[in-house]
Amino acid sequence: MSDPFGKMPGRWGGGWGGPGAAAVLAVVLLFFVVVAVLLARRAPEFYMDDDITHYLYSRHAPAHPENLVSVWARPLPTTLRVPLARLGVFPARLLAAATLALAGLVAARSARRLFPDGTAPPAVAAAATLFAPFSVLLSFSVLTEPVFAAVLALAADAYLARRPRLAALVAGLLPLTRPEGFFLGPAIGVALAWRELRGGDGPIGRRAARILGLAAIMFVPLVAWDLAGLALTGEALYVWKHIWWKDLPAGYYGQGDWLHYARRLPAIVGPWLLPLFAVGAVAALRRPGLRFVALLFAFYLALHSAMFATGRFGAAGYERYFVAVAPLAGVLVAAGAEAGAGGAARLRSGGRRLAVAAVAALALVQAGASIRFVHWFPPFHPSPEHQAVDEAIAFLRARDPEAPRRVVQAAPYFWLAADVDPFAAGLGQWREAPGRAPPGAIILWDPISVGRQVGIEPGALVRAGFQPLFRTTKKAWDGEYELVVYEKGAAPPAPGP
Repeated sequence: MSDPFGKMPGRWGGGWGGPGAAAVLAVVLLFFVVVAVLLARRAPEFYMDDDITHYLYSRHAPAHPENLVSVWARPLPTTLRVPLARLGVFPARLLAAATLALAGLVAARSARRLFPDGTAPPAVAAAATLFAPFSVLLSFSVLTEPVFAAVLALAADAYLARRPRLAALVAGLLPLTRPEGFFLGPAIGVALAWRELRGGDGPIGRRAARILGLAAIMFVPLVAWDLAGLALTGEALYVWKHIWWKDLPAGYYGQGDWLHYARRLPAIVGPWLLPLFAVGAVAALRRPGLRFVALLFAFYLALHSAMFATGRFGAAGYERYFVAVAPLAGVLVAAGAEAGAGGAARLRSGGRRLAVAAVAALALVQAGASIRFVHWFPPFHPSPEHQAVDEAIAFLRARDPEAPRRVVQAAPYFWLAADVDPFAAGLGQWREAPGRAPPGAIILWDPISVGRQVGIEPGALVRAGFQPLFRTTKKAWDGEYELVVYEKGAAPPAPGP
């Protein structure tokens, strides 16, 4: 049976290609890596506390190997980050730059596969992947979306290359990277099965056997994860017992309407590249391989829209979730650029070159806008919450240099700033019954990390024998942020003069 996607060409020809195409792609990738490394070096803060928590899971994994199989932390990014996190925050941030650069490179390769005559713009696919606003923001984070983007790009490219076993194996890694992988992995499996049923060789029985074989391959990473959980924790069916989001009440992290993400497509794709994305999505109706890319993106959009509209699976409405599918959006932008160039070439002589110049200008403007965009976000602004934690740490150390090691509950930043292992501290051990905490135990109570997320209220602490030692209030973007240091069995602070 002929391959509808064609073979890889020996060189890139046409208006986008030629001997310089590989050099242009290399420049795009190098520019992105330089920008990401500079941002990682300069950013004094974190995008959100999840950044810090993922870092802590990797940094302390050698002492707590069960971190490597944590359902919340996700095994693949946690494991990849361990050697970097042992060296500090800056090295740990570099994993995001590396995996996003890989995602951009694979997106360019997929664009080249889909247009084997060489007229597709591989460098545009890479640029649209890497310089979408939230791709730049997460390029120096310790979050998991960049790793997911690389794995998804590899799985989709293997599908386009008609390498079903490789596609099934890589798609099987998606659940080990982010929760959406439990949905996108099977979606790719369905696409593989459908293609085998519709166009596979041999009788139906042989095709069904091949589909079962692909399903078995896809389950290998999940089974390995479960067995590793059993080996490290002694719990059978470890993964299924620790899927934390299934028990969250609806709307725990917020809830919106069904068009929440559709309205945010300009921020997700980038406003300067959104018209090309739309043209590429329409072009996908006529090209089978491109249609697969578009359907996978549409499935992800529908999935997150449904989760946020119903308030399920811990959905919080963040645009950053779509960095996970940035390579798919990049390929669609490239397809839109190709369609526009083809139309321009038919309208006038030299139209293709003008279109190439216009797309290059749009990509440059989008890159500059995205780099500027990230400077409005928390990594480049002092955090009132972290300032409050720093004051609490200074207070504790002034009383007793070892006091921070008696903290049993606090916001994630505390463990980083105080250089205390939260897993050795018994983090969460007294979540349900703080009264069982030993005398001298300390809790840094705040309304977000400890109050809302852990579920401990000040009244419960006082009833359990905790006394307030220190209190500070900071003005945050959404109101006042209060932090109170409680100690079990402590005497009440002396009244002021």
